[in-house]
Amino acid sequence: MKKINWLMLIVVCGLLTGCQAIEPIENLYQLPQLPAEYTHLEAQIDLLLQEGAQYAAPASGSHLQAVQMVDLDGDGHQEALAFLRNDDQEKPLQIHIFDNSGEDFTPYTTIYGSGTQIYSVAYEDFNGDGLMELVVGWRVSADVQALSVYAFEGESVRELMTSDYVRYTLADLDSSGTDEVVVLRSDSEGQGDGLADVYQWGDGGLSMTNSASLSITMGELSQQGRVTQGTLSDGTPAIFVTGVTADGLGIVDILVQQEGILKNVALLAQTGVSAVIAPFRSLYPTDIDGDGYTEVPVAVALPSLFADFDMGLAMEYAIEWVHFDSQGQSESALATYHNAEQGWYLTLPDQWRELVSIERATISANEAAVVFYRMTVDESMQEAEAFLRISYYTGDNREYSALRGSQFILSRQTSAIVTAEFYEANNNWDTPLSEDELRNAFYTIVAEWTPGES
Repeated sequence: MKKINWLMLIVVCGLLTGCQAIEPIENLYQLPQLPAEYTHLEAQIDLLLQEGAQYAAPASGSHLQAVQMVDLDGDGHQEALAFLRNDDQEKPLQIHIFDNSGEDFTPYTTIYGSGTQIYSVAYEDFNGDGLMELVVGWRVSADVQALSVYAFEGESVRELMTSDYVRYTLADLDSSGTDEVVVLRSDSEGQGDGLADVYQWGDGGLSMTNSASLSITMGELSQQGRVTQGTLSDGTPAIFVTGVTADGLGIVDILVQQEGILKNVALLAQTGVSAVIAPFRSLYPTDIDGDGYTEVPVAVALPSLFADFDMGLAMEYAIEWVHFDSQGQSESALATYHNAEQGWYLTLPDQWRELVSIERATISANEAAVVFYRMTVDESMQEAEAFLRISYYTGDNREYSALRGSQFILSRQTSAIVTAEFYEANNNWDTPLSEDELRNAFYTIVAEWTPGES
């Protein structure tokens, strides 16, 4: 990107001109003049580029533009921040900040950093004074990241804190109305389980107030792991930290702040390890049932139709979604079956718990099925009766295929149709499931947009 994207500004300026007069035809092909303050800003950034700098937009997080407009001082005018890199200078990473008086942009200050990349940036008012602090993640090397927070004072900036980190999040854990910085990092030796440090505002700056141990290593967090903010079942704000081990287990730590102390309430007192360890199914803590509280996914293997697990068949799982409170007590909220490949999930009725087995089948290139079986077990034998089939049709003939037999449509996707069909064994349940009940239990998986981890 060589230039700032002035196109939107041009369009807006054009819309604001109105229709008060008919322009000569030749004027219709001329670009409107940009406001003087923006052309001056563009010229100042172009001068930096001519001196050897190049754009270096943050690589992760919610703010990914190379030039960002933010009201840093709360005066109603947005300042401009240009993220650049100049390899000819001792500290090549540069954040040039231009003050906005409302009439023109003037250079305010520049923040310099060493390393390979400006990894992320966030804006936050940590003390409620109406002035934004700047949170910057620097990629120092392939293995090292540093987090710094800067306050704007007079004509300069002051560094409030710096720490090595793997992930960080901004969260109001103490319900004070302002956020704290929660830094997730390796221990001082860089080995073993990770640590969570809390930095809070006090005495004119940010200082680390306390830490809590994690069950996961930073390697287990950095790959498929995720940091999620949410609410426990007793209303306590919490941070859920999910790590994934090399052998495919998901581990969840739950951080809360109680009486000024950061605690990991997922830890078992006997072992010092999280109580939430289960096969990882690419699911993370979320409010899946819309009750305002965050549920933690725990994968539970379903009974198999086959006694021999060595037949090369993939095991199927139900997902128990579990509430936690601030004392670490847990309670199951609901269970689901997720089919991520086909983009849907099903809430499982309570009467199906521990009595349902699931088999996936590929019928043809354009047809796949998930068959639900009702398991009955006595001392002598195990029986399985198919009671529900959910089919997934693609291809040009999917409309015709979806209307065959006694199927009914659950979902129409861009290039697929999902249908369901009950078998006679559905009537063997104490309360047979109806079409409407199945539709109400069926959900399309909406791809979650994540701007990247901070």
